[in-house]
Amino acid sequence: MKVILNEGGLAADDPRLLAAAPGATFAVATSEDHLRALGPDAEVCWGGRWLPALLATAPRLRWVASMSAGVEGYLRHLADRPEIRLTSGAGTFDVPIAEHLMALLLALRRGLPESFRAQQRHDWHRRGPLGELRDSTLGIVGLGHIGSELARMASVGFGMNVLAYRRRPSSPPLHVAEVFSGRDGLLAMLRRCDQVAVTAALTPETRGLLDAEALDCLPPHAVITNIGRGAVIDQAALTERLADGRLAGAGLDVFDPEPLPADHALWDLPNVIVTPHHAGSSPRTGERKVDLFIENLRRYAAREPLLNEVDRSRGY
Repeated sequence: MKVILNEGGLAADDPRLLAAAPGATFAVATSEDHLRALGPDAEVCWGGRWLPALLATAPRLRWVASMSAGVEGYLRHLADRPEIRLTSGAGTFDVPIAEHLMALLLALRRGLPESFRAQQRHDWHRRGPLGELRDSTLGIVGLGHIGSELARMASVGFGMNVLAYRRRPSSPPLHVAEVFSGRDGLLAMLRRCDQVAVTAALTPETRGLLDAEALDCLPPHAVITNIGRGAVIDQAALTERLADGRLAGAGLDVFDPEPLPADHALWDLPNVIVTPHHAGSSPRTGERKVDLFIENLRRYAAREPLLNEVDRSRGY
């Protein structure tokens, strides 16, 4: 079995690799041309750089291990290769992304963007009252790994009332007071929210999920954060409502398109925090990615079920 290492963090001679898959050979892809050259006898690829180039020369490829949580791009490229299994990096980003979401919520509620601007002007600017998170209601759209970790932080750490929207009806898990599903359920949840955090994957069902009608269900004091995918929210409708005061603020790490165009209105709105799709950044994230791949490589070699195998019909 030949394994291509197309993601940083592992050398071809790392002893953990051979321990996981005795007898396998490993090669680090250093360029697109090198990856293409490695393709003909490759069975496994860790990472998705230059994936179309690999697919063109890899008839024996049977497993692609994505290290991202969202896999919509992989699914497009693999649409004509149903024999290739796909796994995601879900679970490796939970802590930094949930912390990033809490940072955005705190910054918006405590008026930090306004304070930062005043600091640049050397202006001793005070305003009030500022908001609190305790006893407020957070609605989480998407209750996977990240959404569940956010629910724990918000409930246990900040005393928030947590609601959640998910694809299918279910009983409320730990740290969630109530679960909603379906279009009517989503709108009902949004009407009760002081804050909303979007953590859902981008699928045909979630594209444009938070459209103008959904955004108008939020009360004017509500703030919205998004670390899922930009296209889950109607970005034009969101921008309009932030600009005219129908929503109090937004903290956004993902956009449609990316990078966010330099002339987009979101950059200059005083009630918006823009971060460049780096909510998952952390040294620990890289360590978790390596651990996940090595465990899945062991499982693959032993013909055991893989962790985070993507259901193509669901998109995650």
